[in-house]
Amino acid sequence: MVVSLLTLSVPPVEGWPTHDELLALAQHARVTLDRRALCIVHHHIDDVPWSQDEALQLFLTLMRLAFATTSVEGEEEGVLVFARAALAASGNAWASGYVEAMKSRVYFASGERIAARTHFEAAVDHILSVDPDTICPDAWLGLAEASIPFDLDFAGDAVRKSESTRAASHDPAVTRSHRMVIRGRLAEALGQRADAETHYRMAWDVARADGDVRTGIVIGVQLGLLTRDGSAWSYVREHSRLCHPSWWPIRALAAEDMRRAFAMTPAQRDVLARIRRGASNRAIAAETGRSVSRVRDIVAELFDLFGVQPRTRAALVTTAHRYEPINESA
Repeated sequence: MVVSLLTLSVPPVEGWPTHDELLALAQHARVTLDRRALCIVHHHIDDVPWSQDEALQLFLTLMRLAFATTSVEGEEEGVLVFARAALAASGNAWASGYVEAMKSRVYFASGERIAARTHFEAAVDHILSVDPDTICPDAWLGLAEASIPFDLDFAGDAVRKSESTRAASHDPAVTRSHRMVIRGRLAEALGQRADAETHYRMAWDVARADGDVRTGIVIGVQLGLLTRDGSAWSYVREHSRLCHPSWWPIRALAAEDMRRAFAMTPAQRDVLARIRRGASNRAIAAETGRSVSRVRDIVAELFDLFGVQPRTRAALVTTAHRYEPINESA
């Protein structure tokens, strides 16, 4: 059987993919949310024999696959892949710690704080039982993220460990941007909003420059929630078609859309309705008795409200159309 990967940004493969090619494809699926790459890894990961020495490579492949699957196919499907990664982690302390850290995050997100803390403590026990220099940077960052609700000092230490384990310049861009996201979340938890925004924007620049759509979406939501940055929400909205509606950033986008839909003032609703009928600023001013400069101000408010770049009215009308059923029910 021949597997064609010509459409992907990895070398084409003739025959069955190798372990390294599956790992690269899983990473590609994770950052770009490429459904084809995701499908190939799902289809072939059990067809390639994995030896005992390759157990960690299988584990990392499955972890990347779990991230991609959650984003593209939904959280339930992602959990199934994650459970397979947990089986592959057995026998390795830091891999088991990484799994426990991810479980802690899942439980915390669902409101089960006791279970989340139990898994967090299990993760710490696993990680502290091995030489810290042998631990994958991603595992340190996963542990840092799980630590934030329970122990900010430990979270900071884990981020620093992720840097000292391997020279930061050797880490892939996805690891560097993830590290900056964790630093941003730490700053937010400490009430340092300016520092949090700085870290998020640095991470966003790295993610977008590297084509890491998944991280870009996550950071876009973090920035949007922290600063009400319209361009961040616009980025998330632009790429939301790649994602499953149950993934938490897309749920956050839906909540933001609802908030924006109900936030329009009567003047904004009136001007938007006239824009959608094709009226110019001057015509709207004449029809409503407002000055042209006041109409321009209201139009600028609408661009900002809907998170649309102020280039063309067509973009504003297209985006506003998504909110129409909500506005009518309001």
